[in-house]
Amino acid sequence: MRFRRSKVPREVEFDTTFSRLSIYSDAILRNTQVVIDIGVSDGRFISATRELFPLARFIGIDPIDEYQKITDFEYVNGLIGNKCEVSSFSVASDLFTSSQLYPGIRSIQAQQFRMECLLRDMGIAIGSEIFVKIDSQGMDLICLRSFGEYLPYITLAIIEIQMKPYAPGMKYFTDSIAEISELGFEVCEFLNPINRSLDSSLGQIDLLIAPKTSKMMEDIRW
Repeated sequence: MRFRRSKVPREVEFDTTFSRLSIYSDAILRNTQVVIDIGVSDGRFISATRELFPLARFIGIDPIDEYQKITDFEYVNGLIGNKCEVSSFSVASDLFTSSQLYPGIRSIQAQQFRMECLLRDMGIAIGSEIFVKIDSQGMDLICLRSFGEYLPYITLAIIEIQMKPYAPGMKYFTDSIAEISELGFEVCEFLNPINRSLDSSLGQIDLLIAPKTSKMMEDIRW
């Protein structure tokens, strides 16, 4: 079974995400120094949310050649993973659902990086406040973990989590939540639920996560 996105327009998805992120704007986002979009595709997320990050440097990462024409942010042609090596990547007909885990209409070879190595090479200082969005079709937690020594400086992140494995290498939702907690984060928001085509049950959801030490977690008042 191939997991597919719903037919909800991506513009609606980004509008919902923007409205929820706006809640965190004054408290956290306006001090962000680096915005990283892993699986940046055509750059719509960056375009839709740019005003929330007035001081930020924007970096988009994607292995698909068709997206290299994007010029309003720093574009890195590649994948994020555990190792720095050349890896196979499957390109889907709609481009948006391309993945290392799913089959596609063609396979390409792409350079894979660890995020901590890439950020070091790009001159990002340890301690810089980082916002991260990851949409890697099943590889999100691997991407998050690869931040390594930069992980403690992620102030907020959006990651895409599946409810159950739809391909080898994916996890059950509860296992993903356990890993998110182990990495030092807690869930703040549930965003953009997507139902699977097989039976319309919930297939995946985006999570907004913050460090357990975040100021968003400090105040326990309702």
